[in-house]
Amino acid sequence: MNMTNYNDDFSVIYNSDSFNEFSIKVFINFIDYCKKEKLSFKKHIDLACGTGVFCLAMKKLGVSTKGVDISSGMITEAKKNAIKNNVDIPFMEGNMVTYQDDNKYDLVTCNYDAINHLLEFEEWVSFFKNVYIILEEEKYFLFDFNTFENYNKLCKMDPISEDSEDFIFFREVNSVNEYQLIFNFKFKIKNSNGSSKIINQTIEESFFKNVDVLKALEECGFSIICIYGKGFECCSELSEEQKLHILCKKVKNN
Repeated sequence: MNMTNYNDDFSVIYNSDSFNEFSIKVFINFIDYCKKEKLSFKKHIDLACGTGVFCLAMKKLGVSTKGVDISSGMITEAKKNAIKNNVDIPFMEGNMVTYQDDNKYDLVTCNYDAINHLLEFEEWVSFFKNVYIILEEEKYFLFDFNTFENYNKLCKMDPISEDSEDFIFFREVNSVNEYQLIFNFKFKIKNSNGSSKIINQTIEESFFKNVDVLKALEECGFSIICIYGKGFECCSELSEEQKLHILCKKVKNN
């Protein structure tokens, strides 16, 4: 299985920059939805948890939570965040497509288009099947993914470069084929002593048709509860959305 493994230096930047804001916004909007629908959870796992922000938020609600990520650097940062917030959350390295333990969960999440890092659609299906296994009956799975609309937008984007007093950022997007992109990031960190450090990170993402994703979910035993757009708002036309958030429920045995 090919999947982006964030290097240690990039994981530190990820934890100190605006990357974490997405998980915080998703959490706030999701919890608002849960309050309206009177949903509550006791045991949660975040697959591809990154620096653990979503887990930290769930823990503050009194939910038993766990985070799994394939990148050791991300897990290191997640553990630091747990210590900083004085909470005990198990964070561990693991492949979200195959990870299992002795527990069953009433909520499984996978945020910030982590699933797009799975480069072949068969891996998406395998991931859905694995989530089905670790979920309790009639319980919930929340994830998001970048759509083909976003693929088409990103293909046309010029390189982005930002230069501040102590930080330089560069991003370039290239098309690999009709459904896959490669992102090249470069960060130059300027230290107070005048020296600097270059950090490179390559990220690959694949994009698949909305109808195929929704069909695969249903074939794996999920009932789709609701679909939200990029801003976690209800959308009437899925084909126009750059990102979709899917909340579904495990409903039957395969």
